[in-house]
Amino acid sequence: MVTAWNTDPREKLIPQNFAFETEMEENSEQSSTRTGMKAFFVGSVVSLASALLRYVLLARILGPDQLGLAAILILTSSFLELITEGGIATYLIQSHDGDNPKVQAMVQLINLVRCALMTAALFALARPLAAFYARPELADGVRWLALSPVIYGFLHYDVKRLQRTHDFGPEGWMMIGSETLALAASVILAAITHSFYAVAFGLAGRSLAMVLVSHALAKRPFHLGFAPAYWGSLRRYSWPLIADGLVVFIGQQGDRLLIGKLLGVRELGIYAALLLLIYY
Repeated sequence: MVTAWNTDPREKLIPQNFAFETEMEENSEQSSTRTGMKAFFVGSVVSLASALLRYVLLARILGPDQLGLAAILILTSSFLELITEGGIATYLIQSHDGDNPKVQAMVQLINLVRCALMTAALFALARPLAAFYARPELADGVRWLALSPVIYGFLHYDVKRLQRTHDFGPEGWMMIGSETLALAASVILAAITHSFYAVAFGLAGRSLAMVLVSHALAKRPFHLGFAPAYWGSLRRYSWPLIADGLVVFIGQQGDRLLIGKLLGVRELGIYAALLLLIYY
């Protein structure tokens, strides 16, 4: 008795085709990861080179006095950023729930709220800072500095979430675009105005580029929302980092704060230029 077996050749092709498609998908993902890593590496290099070139050119164009005032604006911006960010971007990348759209919407809402608070703080601190350094013109510079958080509040955090799957390309392109625009805006405005205000507009240009690139490369729509179920976890993660931000600011920037107050703004500009030579 002869048994008739099904010898349809299409059945033999199915496993082979599936394996081939799976291999192609894996190769595509690996290629995308390598491309993203290259973009991130280039972005990091561009960021460092732009920071160095920007500071060198500003020191050359503005001189010690205006450079000192510019350093105060950078100090103020760094302080508010460090004590409000709280690692929300890192939470989105590292948290078990970070891929949840509700968590991302909450992180984006928190970013918008903190940027609004930074804007209000800058307007509130403008006159006290000017009085602290005995430089009345500093008040308007601090107010112009508020442009940066107003824009940055609408950053799309999908570029951060994508790093959960090792997709660093959007972050790399965001660094390239933002640092290039900040360099161009700061130097051009400094050359035109010879004023420390150029730094405030440069930071605003940096924020604008980051927001535009983040929305252009996002894979999800931009949403804002509050998720009570995940708020406790984010709060416990963020509070220690906020305190750490204050410590980091004092350790890294406290010397400039004291020099600007005790020795004067011009001396702060000279000191900032010397630090540039030491660090680079």
